[in-house]
Amino acid sequence: AKIESQQPVFFQRNNWEELRIGELAQTISGGTPLTIKKEYYENGTIPWITSGEVSQGEIWSAEQHITPLGLQESSAKMVPQDSVLVAMYGATAGKVGILKIRACTNQAVCAILPNQKFLPKFLYYQLSVMENYLVGLRTGKARLNLSQEKIREIKVKLSPPEVQVQIVAECEAIDR
Repeated sequence: AKIESQQPVFFQRNNWEELRIGELAQTISGGTPLTIKKEYYENGTIPWITSGEVSQGEIWSAEQHITPLGLQESSAKMVPQDSVLVAMYGATAGKVGILKIRACTNQAVCAILPNQKFLPKFLYYQLSVMENYLVGLRTGKARLNLSQEKIREIKVKLSPPEVQVQIVAECEAIDR
């Protein structure tokens, strides 16, 4: 099957720096505490984001929570606010969200951690319009999935900071 162009016209600027996500930022994926241990979930206070929640866009809350013990004794990791999330598994693979709270994620979510090189919302919008391309990158036998390694290899265009601010403002106006 033919994969659509990676970059929509909006982000096809020849004078913008092109970087792989792995060059732009650190990425991590999370984990799932053992579900048979209720002490990992009961009265949990730490938001725990699953891949199904990534498609919400801005993520302000989690459907599920885990306990500090569940976080400590699993491969779940805390992810900072403004991380860009990409769902990697199953029907939601390729969906993109932006975390507006501090939370942890399960292993089906790749978090692109914020830094000074880019506005998180700029990267969120750029990856959001690349959803068909992301879906085309899935591989697997029983189920088509993305991997954190594939996400790190995705090339994105990085405009100057003042242009990122302008693009984000225009996209937010469209969202409203």
